[in-house]
Amino acid sequence: MDYYSNLLGVLIDLKVFHVLLERKRPKLLKHLEECNPPFTVNLLAFQWFLTIFIHHANLPLETEMTIWDMFFIWGDTVIFSVAITLTMLMERDIM
Repeated sequence: MDYYSNLLGVLIDLKVFHVLLERKRPKLLKHLEECNPPFTVNLLAFQWFLTIFIHHANLPLETEMTIWDMFFIWGDTVIFSVAITLTMLMERDIM
């Protein structure tokens, strides 16, 4: 079983990201979930995690390549760190 064949790995990472948002950005998460219709974390981060931020976060190519380099060196924790950082940067616009 791998990350992409049945997307189980992506779904697990999305759940982990949801828990991280609950802990680090609870007001933002509550705001997203109270939208009509609710805006789930999966809608926010699915493409980020599936492609490891290539062409889905409006980042410069150099930044995307740096994220990939860090991902290959340090693993999954980089995905969560980048996702939380992007969420924090977008928080004011979202709220």
